[in-house]
Amino acid sequence: MKRVPRGGRGSMPLCVSLLVSLLLLTGSVVSAQAPPKANRAAAEQLTLSLMALHAQHQAAPPEGKAALLLQLRSVAAKRQQVLSALIQTSPGEVLRVAIPAEVRSTMPDAARNLVEQHVKLQGKVEVAIEDGRDYSRIHYGLVVAGQRLELHFAGNAPTNWLTDMTAQVSGVQVGNQIALTLSDTTVVE
Repeated sequence: MKRVPRGGRGSMPLCVSLLVSLLLLTGSVVSAQAPPKANRAAAEQLTLSLMALHAQHQAAPPEGKAALLLQLRSVAAKRQQVLSALIQTSPGEVLRVAIPAEVRSTMPDAARNLVEQHVKLQGKVEVAIEDGRDYSRIHYGLVVAGQRLELHFAGNAPTNWLTDMTAQVSGVQVGNQIALTLSDTTVVE
């Protein structure tokens, strides 16, 4: 995972402003299907709340940080649940509301551990086909250091991937799931 150097304290309001603007002005990133409005709205609202609480926590005097940390952790946990569900149906929405790496790096550990992270990983591809009575679905996974991660593509998924290929992917990881676009992948020969 590539680490981004921390900005100074003065860069936080700019990051918060940029993220809020991005959330309010962006219709959507490439998305395979429109998400339920409630999930999208919840993800946006929780992201804005998390960013606001983080800014308050950073500016608070030491005696006020404990109460804000509890709120920050609570919102981060709820947001993680919403993103975990949303990534399965609308990975583009998860990419759109993802907290920037430089903001995540300034969060207290108790909250940072609940916030998605931007990753760049290489591993072995797993492709599984699920056939039902009236449908067929392809599931993609990436095995990295013995751990299987589910890949959820915003937009088009690869059509030429085979199990045991080696691939490098970049995306946003929520738990054991990664939201990404096809352009964020490279097959390694």
